[in-house]
Amino acid sequence: MFRKLALGAAVIVLPVGIVLAAAPGVASAAAAAPVVKHVAPRHGSALGGTAVAITGTALNGATGVDFGSTPARTFRVVSHHIIIAKSPAVPAGTGTVDITVTTPSGTSAMSTKDRFTYQVLLPVVSHVDPNHGRPAGGTTVTILGKDLNGVTAVDFGTTPATNVTVFSNTIITAKAPAGTGTVDVTVTTPLGTSLVTPKDQFTYRSPLPAVTHVTPHRGSTAGGTAVTIRGYNLTGATTVAFGANAATDVTVITSHLITATSPPGVAGTVDVIVTATAGTSVPTTGDQFTYTNVAPVVTHVAPRHGPAAGGTVVAITGHNLMGTTEVDFGPNPATNVRVISGKIVLAKAPAGIIGTVDITVSTPLGTSSSVPKDQFTYK
Repeated sequence: MFRKLALGAAVIVLPVGIVLAAAPGVASAAAAAPVVKHVAPRHGSALGGTAVAITGTALNGATGVDFGSTPARTFRVVSHHIIIAKSPAVPAGTGTVDITVTTPSGTSAMSTKDRFTYQVLLPVVSHVDPNHGRPAGGTTVTILGKDLNGVTAVDFGTTPATNVTVFSNTIITAKAPAGTGTVDVTVTTPLGTSLVTPKDQFTYRSPLPAVTHVTPHRGSTAGGTAVTIRGYNLTGATTVAFGANAATDVTVITSHLITATSPPGVAGTVDVIVTATAGTSVPTTGDQFTYTNVAPVVTHVAPRHGPAAGGTVVAITGHNLMGTTEVDFGPNPATNVRVISGKIVLAKAPAGIIGTVDITVSTPLGTSSSVPKDQFTYK
């Protein structure tokens, strides 16, 4: 028995029981099967855990994503063009597989565009923070790198760390064991152990203060040079010595930074030594400061003019002014000379005759040379 259907001017005859599920004038079409057009990245660790962006068409409604015959660890449908999936581990360890997507309409056909290669990727340590700690251990260290999933051990030198926590494929934290000197921090996974590099090094430091650098590293034998001292364990510093002489104006900024003013000394090189509650720093090449016989230099005077009767207070700036014994305006000595620092001296102009004179500064190391920048004009 047959049934007649009229679609526009055409007549379609169907067997009884067959229903044409389409709007008038529109033919029915089966839903399209998913198609994978690209995957990125195209390779990852045999341990799995690589996040892969799968792009293609008709991906919405995905019920499964497979790497070869193994289901993805997780997947998320972003749109009908994009799925994000996390690769599973594979028993075979290495090799190339097809990534396929399954929806109610079917499974994507395999092609060269959907392939993903598993590799034996050793873990890599690219940074450790902090890169130093106490010899007794206990420092919590953040280890950055790649392919860190599946960590089975973290070692500081030959000693295993404790409290190892894997946050992701690129971040681990671990507690340093006790140790001495500088060691490599290595990470071990089922695929192997990270290669040692300068970037994975961790240094065990004594609690004693240490000076690693001084700036500037030279100054006048008259003293008065403002020096920045860098190092570690500097908190609680009680004294700073330049050789056998104590510095002045010592200020502890942080555990890594101190400022101080150099005391007078004799020509030559001395160690800058810091003493704190834990002890005294050991001399190193990084803490050396050289005293030189440097005559004072005047680079600027302000104001640059004043009355012939004198009495003008003048700020004289320059270098190596600490220890100033005299300031002269031409042949006449100034009064009320006050040394503010190795770079600033204040002086009251004496009476003079109308015209321009040089302001010179004298210290035990000599007298500044006359230059246009030191001139003062009596009016």
